[in-house]
Amino acid sequence: MIQRFDDFVSLINTAYKGLQKIKSYEVEELGLKGNHVMCLFYLGQNEGGLTSGELCEKCREDKAAISRNLKFLQEKGYVTVAGDKDKKYKLKNVLTDKGQEVYSRLEIIIGDAVNKFGKGLTAAERKAFYKALGVIVGNFDAFCDKLDN
Repeated sequence: MIQRFDDFVSLINTAYKGLQKIKSYEVEELGLKGNHVMCLFYLGQNEGGLTSGELCEKCREDKAAISRNLKFLQEKGYVTVAGDKDKKYKLKNVLTDKGQEVYSRLEIIIGDAVNKFGKGLTAAERKAFYKALGVIVGNFDAFCDKLDN
């Protein structure tokens, strides 16, 4: 059981560090950092935009981190805010044309990465992997929720 824990932690940490490195490397030339990638990704996936709270959920980041990321992305012209300014909590963050261009590049980079890193897996193996990982993450979330309460 201890070896299984060690294998799991080692593999997850290695994958996470690799993912962070790739996110940073691919957007460095745009003057962006890896932590901006997920905001741009989720905004690109949601044409109608997302509130800051929705981005927190999707990115699994706290409000302060998302706020900093959005401020930076707005200052650089990648994101704008849409909606009734009197209802600040309901304002949607949306990609500008400049942000959409970056998102289009990210789609290519992500598609490329998914194909490269899944190389050697059959469709059935990939499906089983994501199912198993989903169960594990769900169990982690449930455990962490108990810790928070």
